[in-house]
Amino acid sequence: MSAFDIESQTTLAKSPALPIENLSIEFHDPSVALPPNLYDAAEGQFGIVKMTVRADITIPSGVYLVNMEKDGSGSMTTTTNDGRSRDDHVKATICNAIRALTKIATENPQAQLFIKLADFDTRVYPVLALTQLSDENVEQLISIVTNRQLPNNSTNIELALRNSVKSCDEFLAENPDAHVISVVTTDGEANAGECNKFKLQDIVKDRPYPTICIGYGAGHNADLLIIVGSSYFYVADFERAGEPIGEILQNFLYIALEKSELQILNGEILREDNTWGDKLCIGNIIGGSAKTYSVRSKDPETIHALCYGKNTQTSQATTLAESAAFTCYKDLTRDIYRHKTVELLSQARDNLALDLVPPAHPQYSDDYAADMERYEGKFVAYEELIKSHAEQKKTLRDKLKVFFRSMKEYAKDKNMENEALMKQLLDDVYTVWLSLGRRFTQNEARAFTQAKYMCNMRQLSNNTSARSASQTPAHGMRRQNAGLQRQNAVSPAYANDDDSQAGAGVGPLRPPMLMRTPTCMSHPGMEDLEEGEIAEDEEDDLVHELTDGAVSAYATQPTLALMREVSSARSV
Repeated sequence: MSAFDIESQTTLAKSPALPIENLSIEFHDPSVALPPNLYDAAEGQFGIVKMTVRADITIPSGVYLVNMEKDGSGSMTTTTNDGRSRDDHVKATICNAIRALTKIATENPQAQLFIKLADFDTRVYPVLALTQLSDENVEQLISIVTNRQLPNNSTNIELALRNSVKSCDEFLAENPDAHVISVVTTDGEANAGECNKFKLQDIVKDRPYPTICIGYGAGHNADLLIIVGSSYFYVADFERAGEPIGEILQNFLYIALEKSELQILNGEILREDNTWGDKLCIGNIIGGSAKTYSVRSKDPETIHALCYGKNTQTSQATTLAESAAFTCYKDLTRDIYRHKTVELLSQARDNLALDLVPPAHPQYSDDYAADMERYEGKFVAYEELIKSHAEQKKTLRDKLKVFFRSMKEYAKDKNMENEALMKQLLDDVYTVWLSLGRRFTQNEARAFTQAKYMCNMRQLSNNTSARSASQTPAHGMRRQNAGLQRQNAVSPAYANDDDSQAGAGVGPLRPPMLMRTPTCMSHPGMEDLEEGEIAEDEEDDLVHELTDGAVSAYATQPTLALMREVSSARSV
């Protein structure tokens, strides 16, 4: 593309009808020395693309459905710190969401907002039939939700997902152009119906609408929800049950650009899988948002960024929404620390997500001796894989510790210790460092690491604080939950029909001689193997006091307002 073409498109993009308020490109000033090992400029100098979206975006006209599947199993009756049950918090959140959505529908007559709600345990129980929200029915709907009593049995997530698909598909059949979203909430383990995470994912993965999973409390199966959902939110404290739903609704309704992407000329942009390329698929760009994207270039002053998308505020098809050229050099050390944080959190997430499945012990047969010989060979390889994984985890934990200290020293030197983003980066790196140790259960570690990575990568407004969880005694909690590791972590390649183990998060050093009846739980994890490598680090001198805020440094005012409106702290 010629300089003339870029200049003419930039002029076009300045039209006040377009939703991008500002798009700029900045690069780190090479005269400002960086701390050692913070960034390698061999592939290009570091820069950022900054995007600001107008806050006065209106909800596009059309039909909208918010479908919800709420866990109604017995664990939801558990009392929380404020004396209310878990279910009370989630019901309060739903009631607040109904009020907020009704208010939005009243103020935006061009949008028809529908809601549908069901509880699930080992069956599905309709709570709210498909209903268009209005001032006339809002109090009736809230009364139904508030007075709903729990069915109180086990947790069959398969039924919830199938009911979600049925409800959303039926709605789309009647309203082909509708905007649909489904939210599944649970506080526990899938202990009835299908438990294999990949088979559950198959139920929803090809649908034309997102299924967003929210895991409440430390006991939910984080690994399963991360795999199943198109997005995953972790709520460590039930008192904050409504905050992710507020952000979900904001992102669902106030879309400025659809099917958006950033194209980079004469440079590369960091993608969500932590690889570099000339194009980043953003998806929906939300009104009032402000985002920063990492870029690199060997010739920064020639770089250009082109933002394409379908403008929801007009009838235009996908078009150039805005473009920008190199703006200036400045000190971007803080942004590079954020970039490095995302990189390390991604590595930690991948480490904790690795499926380590022990080979199945052979059954007695005419070929038992040969089967045992093959088994022993596979098990030796399995032991080596576990040891290698533990070593990788320890190496990564050491890298996080060194990086944390470097960033903390930088924040102190620059008087940025109370700056919102630096505080969050320090909190999140420290939380993931703990997650790679023995402070949390394996499940909590997976949940916190995924939540911290996604918050920083996607720059979400909701962030999960680990403060209360980190104050739990370290080794005792790990031992107490050692037998509760997840069995549904096996990939499809390991599945052998109904007599397979259905997978395990991490297997034992020696599997039992006799195969047990398949369940949704797995063998204990590899605590004995890891104890020697990790325990000594647990007592080292990396000290940090976590903040208790669940609001991210990336939070925008429109999203924050809706998050607070839906918060379960409000009375029903």
